[in-house]
Amino acid sequence: MHARDGGYYTPSGEPVVGRDALERFCSQIQGRGRALELERFDAEGAVAWAVGRWTTGAESAPGASGRFVLALRRNAAGEFEIVVDSNNEASG
Repeated sequence: MHARDGGYYTPSGEPVVGRDALERFCSQIQGRGRALELERFDAEGAVAWAVGRWTTGAESAPGASGRFVLALRRNAAGEFEIVVDSNNEASG
């Protein structure tokens, strides 16, 4: 899913960079009821981008929410991998 040199970036905190670090990070946040909604996606050649919304929690007890932007590139196998995953959290 993530490129070997991919990174996860938030408005606060240090970036999580590298596939191994990203896999550890993602395993820590699994099971928190995170839902993703893709709003836009476009690709040209070896690069692509995506924009969407994320939420945590259940509909009956909503948690945090925000938006994400992904930058992707094709690997040697022709599959897209995430190079940059940038998130922000909605306020109020």
